[in-house]
Amino acid sequence: MTHSLSPAIMVVMKLARLFVFLFIFSIAFVGCEDPDRRPIQVVTEGVKISDLSPPDKPAMPPEIHFRIYTFILSEQMLAESDNIFEILGKDTFTFVNSEAFKANGFATGYAKDDLWSELGRRLKQAGAVGVKDTAMIVYDNKGDDLVFGTLNKRVTIDYFTSADASFKTNISPGKLAWRIIATPIEDKPGTAKVSISAVSKPDFSRSADPFLESRKPKAIIYDASRFELEMSPGGFLVLAPEKYDPEISLETLGLTESGEFELLKSDPAAIADPQAGGLTLGKLLFKVEGRPLVRFVVVVCIRTGN
Repeated sequence: MTHSLSPAIMVVMKLARLFVFLFIFSIAFVGCEDPDRRPIQVVTEGVKISDLSPPDKPAMPPEIHFRIYTFILSEQMLAESDNIFEILGKDTFTFVNSEAFKANGFATGYAKDDLWSELGRRLKQAGAVGVKDTAMIVYDNKGDDLVFGTLNKRVTIDYFTSADASFKTNISPGKLAWRIIATPIEDKPGTAKVSISAVSKPDFSRSADPFLESRKPKAIIYDASRFELEMSPGGFLVLAPEKYDPEISLETLGLTESGEFELLKSDPAAIADPQAGGLTLGKLLFKVEGRPLVRFVVVVCIRTGN
């Protein structure tokens, strides 16, 4: 005996199948949704704006900017340097040994920017000619070197450790330089402590001995030349040869073709006293090789921070 379903029941069953189909289809559709297109929920509770900022960059050491001018003038006009140093102060310097500094043939002075034009006028009056303009940025405790000469052979100098104590020392072939180290002074904004010293940088790179190259010595710092001072933007210092006694002058110093320093035998003072006119560190640094000229170096502080 066969029973047939009523039309009403059949309609209900079709609707049920349709709902089941739509339900399964909707689940499948949601499961395949592109995750990149889903809405992003922004959680702000407990989050500060500062937490969302990018991480800070590593702090950079402060930069001390200098401009360095090198002048030359004739040895005969060296006496005019007294006129130049009249406008420069000396009370701001701290020396390792001020008497040794002078005995080695160095002179220095400091002034502010209001005397810059007057310095230029006096340098011109002394016949000084600008030959080099160097920008230097010092940003760590190692400092930087202002190289001004090269030695091709070993040179022997008289090195003073005090006003009346000296000994002969050899300087190896290599570079001669002024080393400048500068650091900001925390409790004096816009001011830096500047340390300057003469250094020689031996060069054995041309040696055929690899062991000698690997043991190449570091730069030699001459303490008797070192001094410190505080500088601020616009301030400048002058490094120059000390005025010599006429009987022990730069004119007693000659150069052979090989570049070795020696006393001119025609100089009576040199013959009478072997020490007269001896080569000191200052003479070596400021002498322009092969010419009757000396150097004046002017160091200008431009900026003392980043």
